[in-house]
Amino acid sequence: MGLRLWYLQRARLKGIIKGLSAIQRLAALWINQLVFRTSPTGGMEVLVGMVPMHILLKRLAAHSCTCMATLGHSHPI
Repeated sequence: MGLRLWYLQRARLKGIIKGLSAIQRLAALWINQLVFRTSPTGGMEVLVGMVPMHILLKRLAAHSCTCMATLGHSHPI
């Protein structure tokens, strides 16, 4: 629910996505310990099987909106 609040309201996303991407890069380095620290982020994400952060956030926001749209009218939310 929080993702939809800041992602879909056109908030300043550049800094948030940059921070999340940096953490994802560290996770990719940790998972695939055979690459160098200077390896390109995109290449590491492909080797590990991660989806780039901006695409992942877009998919999560769309899925959240779809789930909320399919709830019944009597649902407590």
